Amino acid sequence: MTRRIGVVLALALWSTAALAADGENTGYLVGPSDVLRVQVWKQPDLSGTFTVGPDGGITLPLLGRVEVRGMTTARVEDLLTRRLGEGYLREPQVSVTVEQHRSQRVFVAGAVATPGPLTLEGPLTLLEALARVGALTERAGRTAMIARPRHGSDGPAPFTGESEIIRVDLYALERGDLSNNLLLRDGDTIVVPAAATVHVMGEVARPGEYTVFETTRVAELLSRAGGVTERGSSKRVRVVRMEGDRKVESKLALEDTVRPGDIIIVRERLF
Repeated sequence: MTRRIGVVLALALWSTAALAADGENTGYLVGPSDVLRVQVWKQPDLSGTFTVGPDGGITLPLLGRVEVRGMTTARVEDLLTRRLGEGYLREPQVSVTVEQHRSQRVFVAGAVATPGPLTLEGPLTLLEALARVGALTERAGRTAMIARPRHGSDGPAPFTGESEIIRVDLYALERGDLSNNLLLRDGDTIVVPAAATVHVMGEVARPGEYTVFETTRVAELLSRAGGVTERGSSKRVRVVRMEGDRKVESKLALEDTVRPGDIIIVRERLF
């Protein structure tokens, strides 16, 4: 698990550049509560900072209310340049930047170091989001789930009340497959569920609770527990497992796979 966390952090450093090269970097879209800085060349009375209202507009000198919700700053620049050039200024030059990002957020939950909201200050990928919340804990599972609100098809339409669930294989990202390193959107919720666990007891170096997956075998689990002690026997591994509503104890071979909730017991040698 530790190695995977390190790889996730390393990939996060260059994942946005990879997306930009593929033309997927769409830019930040202005929304309510964002603070924009508008500068009109040689027109200080028309320049300043303006907060986007709940209705998605800003109120500017001369122009009054201007709808900017769902636009990039480049589109806002083009809009203001055109509007100011329509009877107000001759060849206006306008620059627009986002001074404070407030409108767009994603939320990260589950087996991460510091779950909570993240403000979208520009394009943000899944790997970068995991890096910003302190990466994954030792109990993290191998799959992340992204709940993405469904919106209307025509631009920044209202939320429809439904969510699309996207599953991402974190092990595939570890191997360098960035096809699922998604560009996050406003309103996304990323959940990293904790992996299932088993308890290892008896003659092992480090008894305790260990995370397991569908393919975890007894031999791997014993290795992670520090191996069998000199008093123990790898041929005397037992499992206590729920079968229906009762607990059943049975023998396990090293090549057998374990199940979530198992109690693995390594017995002492017979002689």
